[in-house]
Amino acid sequence: MSYWSSIEEIHNQIQKKEKKIIGWGTGGAYRHYQHINPLKLEYLIDNDISKWGETIDDIVVYSPNQLLNEKVEDVVIIVYSSFASEIIEQVKMIGNFLVESASKLFDFLKIESYMQKINSVIGNNFTQVKRYPKSNNAILIQGQVVEEVTIQIVKYYCKLYANDLIILSTWNDTKEELIDEIKPYVDHIVLNDLPHNRGVQNRNLQISSTYNGILAAEKAGARYILKTRTDTILLKENILNQCLDVLHEYSGNVAQRHGLKNRILVNETFTRKYFIYHPSDMVMYGHIEDIKLYWTQEFDLRDYALTEKDWKSKTLKEFSLQRGSSENYLCVNFLKKIDWDIKGSLKDSWEFYRDLLVVKDDDWFGFFWFKNPSIPDKDTPFKVKENITHSFWENLYFHRINGEGVIDIELHHWNDFFV
Repeated sequence: MSYWSSIEEIHNQIQKKEKKIIGWGTGGAYRHYQHINPLKLEYLIDNDISKWGETIDDIVVYSPNQLLNEKVEDVVIIVYSSFASEIIEQVKMIGNFLVESASKLFDFLKIESYMQKINSVIGNNFTQVKRYPKSNNAILIQGQVVEEVTIQIVKYYCKLYANDLIILSTWNDTKEELIDEIKPYVDHIVLNDLPHNRGVQNRNLQISSTYNGILAAEKAGARYILKTRTDTILLKENILNQCLDVLHEYSGNVAQRHGLKNRILVNETFTRKYFIYHPSDMVMYGHIEDIKLYWTQEFDLRDYALTEKDWKSKTLKEFSLQRGSSENYLCVNFLKKIDWDIKGSLKDSWEFYRDLLVVKDDDWFGFFWFKNPSIPDKDTPFKVKENITHSFWENLYFHRINGEGVIDIELHHWNDFFV
């Protein structure tokens, strides 16, 4: 089922009211979407055993095993969680249910609006332009090819960046017709073997496709690289030169003392304020040696789920230092490689952001995430939305704030800050 048809099919089923609608997730995403798009749900599912048997909004919460009692053809499942990808995989292991994330489902018009913006640039009859990459800058697009989405993203970059390298790094099991469709618009396609162990949150897949894409850019002669994804678009005009100008705007002395060429530029989404050592890995720009060092990572072979009781009980400090999230895993490993003295404090984390990064707002990049258009949603008060904005980062850079006495990360549980 294609990107668009799955959304249309679920919308149709909701309108017909012929199937049971089951919700998965009971946190902030559920509250947000039930507030703006209330649905009559048959029941809720959650991986958290402590919630089983509870009622939320007069709806009973069950374990995932409840789905074993359902017929696939009778059910529509809507996932209310920032872990939607992992949960959808879990659902598919139970049965071939019709399932989609609430974010993608209810933000259909927003997705359509961004597609129109892309089409206004590439036009309806755009087939191919002659490319003359100078090999100084590279745009790396990594991840699984999203049908009907990635092709539009690639065409957009091809149209605007004819002189810069464009590299797609994806999987060798990608449908041949999708690869053939993309080939005319990129300079290199890297087809990676799928790791035997995907890792928690698919982090090993991300490590593999990103690192091998960086190697391809380096081999082609790129000095600077913009790392993005197959399901995101950056609409800012002349973005490569703009990113380089940003790096030149702020002192890179501390970064250079740690063996880096300069700072690394990241976007605000998932650059967490209270999760220590948690910069975004969705958009990264910098000297190719710095970005390569960041993504030179061993696969994480640990077997755990963030929804397990043991992990949910960890404090913010424990969670981050034990590299619970993919962002933590990458960042803590990177800091060890450059001999950063990891103190495990909020102050130290903010100093890392201050001295080695530049954080720019999503809007500055023209950033849009097709998979999760409303995560984070800046208009909602949930603590999961506490990211580092550019204005906050500048307060760090100019030493107006330092993280002392703000919050005790040894007392607060990380799950209190998450959906």
